[in-house]
Amino acid sequence: MGEEGSPKYVPLFFKDLKDGDEIEVDGIVIEVVEVNRYRDAEGRWKVFVSYRVREGERTSPVAHLWGNFYDDARPILRKIRDHYLDLKRRGIL
Repeated sequence: MGEEGSPKYVPLFFKDLKDGDEIEVDGIVIEVVEVNRYRDAEGRWKVFVSYRVREGERTSPVAHLWGNFYDDARPILRKIRDHYLDLKRRGIL
């Protein structure tokens, strides 16, 4: 992925995320703590991901997100990065 702000490595789909993955986006690391795959009531595969954000010495508490098994993970990871940078810019972190 050559666009600005793109992760160096990112699984294309949520189904490709694995426990222990570290995805770097503009110097911020999104660490995948745990991935749980499950089926919803209609039998569709979903993914529940526990993650934390690291930058330098700072490490966030574990947070969670849900995704559809075959959805592109990159836009969500960019939103996590943008939210983190916004909190940092506002002095909350």
